[in-house]
Amino acid sequence: MTIKLIFMALAGASIAVYDRPGWKKAGSREKWLYSLLLIIIAYLGCMFAFDADWPNLDELMGYFFAAPSARLFSLLTGEGG
Repeated sequence: MTIKLIFMALAGASIAVYDRPGWKKAGSREKWLYSLLLIIIAYLGCMFAFDADWPNLDELMGYFFAAPSARLFSLLTGEGG
């Protein structure tokens, strides 16, 4: 686990150093989107580092979008009302 945490810290530091000039020039919308992506990356990184059995992103998307996508599919294929 320590090696994974060191790897994640080095990867995060590398991204921060590389993106720092762009961060200063970015507008508020870009900063919000970038922050959202960093939160997702941090969540997945914690799953990786701690070998956690947390819900993965595809499971979360399936939870939120399974019913609407099934309904849309049935409407498009003519199987449902």
